[in-house]
Amino acid sequence: DTAAANALDDYEEGTWTPILKAGTSTVTSTSKAGAYIKIGRFVMIQGKVTRDDATSYTGNIQIDGLPYNQNNTVSGLVELGAGWGWVDNGTGADRIGMNYFTAGGANLIFTQDHRVDTSNRYMTMPQLTNGRPIYFSSAYITS
Repeated sequence: DTAAANALDDYEEGTWTPILKAGTSTVTSTSKAGAYIKIGRFVMIQGKVTRDDATSYTGNIQIDGLPYNQNNTVSGLVELGAGWGWVDNGTGADRIGMNYFTAGGANLIFTQDHRVDTSNRYMTMPQLTNGRPIYFSSAYITS
């Protein structure tokens, strides 16, 4: 169909490099990989980052460097994406959480079940063992 209302005029796919942070501190990492597809304002990302830093960080696990910022244009909605993050510690101490955008949609953090860790509602860097990866995926709207 070639009608203007049905035309797909904005399609893009590519790769990007995720940046692992503990709050505002950049964490040394390896095996950084990210891919995305953008169709109109809809963005789908996935990625993996392996921690390579034994520093005792205390901040939330955060992913920066998104290919497009999340942009919620509907007043009153929370900055969520449809997605998840998996801290793969290779043991029974793995964590899975839903993603949440902060800093005006520029970065991604991960909520966790409060029953798993009653001291924090977000996954924190001490929960990601050095030398282990976090995998993540999100679908969201950009501007």
